[in-house]
Amino acid sequence: MNIIISNDDGISSEGLYRLYLASKDLGKVIVVAPDRERSTISRALTMHRPFRVWKYHKFENWYYTDATPVTCVYIGKDIILKKDKVDLILSGINRGPNLGEDVNYSGTLAVASEAIFLNASGIAFSLATFTNFNWDTAEKVARLILEKYKKYGLPKRVALNVNIPNVDFKKIRGIKLTRLSKKKYHEGIVERKDPWNRPYYWLGATTPDWECEEGTDYWAIKNNFISITPISLDITAYEHLETIKSYEEV
Repeated sequence: MNIIISNDDGISSEGLYRLYLASKDLGKVIVVAPDRERSTISRALTMHRPFRVWKYHKFENWYYTDATPVTCVYIGKDIILKKDKVDLILSGINRGPNLGEDVNYSGTLAVASEAIFLNASGIAFSLATFTNFNWDTAEKVARLILEKYKKYGLPKRVALNVNIPNVDFKKIRGIKLTRLSKKKYHEGIVERKDPWNRPYYWLGATTPDWECEEGTDYWAIKNNFISITPISLDITAYEHLETIKSYEEV
């Protein structure tokens, strides 16, 4: 099995190393990650400038680049594996959750869901905290999910978005298959003043929040369950095709 691992936190991320440890016995593992943090960059590709790739000196088959996270997938596929088939694309383990509608901005999920285009399987892992990371729990959960993948596989054109509670592994209550929660939107841009009283702005300076309905990814994390959400790239609103059928009228 040929496995590509990447992330949007950068090559030196502890989560990347823990995901490598959890997956290295499954097959041939290639790690290609950005040279620095590239969070919230979503599906961006590095297409309008050249990029470089370097070997990472700490581990065999590790590489880093000044390109975007999704571009890392193609570096692994076309430059390193060359003509060998990619079987599994893993992403993470992200510092911070990837929950609800926010996944549309996530470079972590974008990496894993690129597998849909490549006829491969994809799994994204995120540790649901921004501080005091419990990496031991995250690694154990990644191993657990990958064992299930090895046993059961995944359907075509589906990727998994896995969020992990930041608690001791013994406190995890189980696994829940979930849907994406809806985001409670707050004021997005915050205005502040510099020492000369000139305005400057922060986007995303407020703490995100989601609706806590049972069955959602946010509810699962709040209740110490591992959340697994199957993700598709088909964003057609099928339930509204009939609703707007009048647009076809000439």
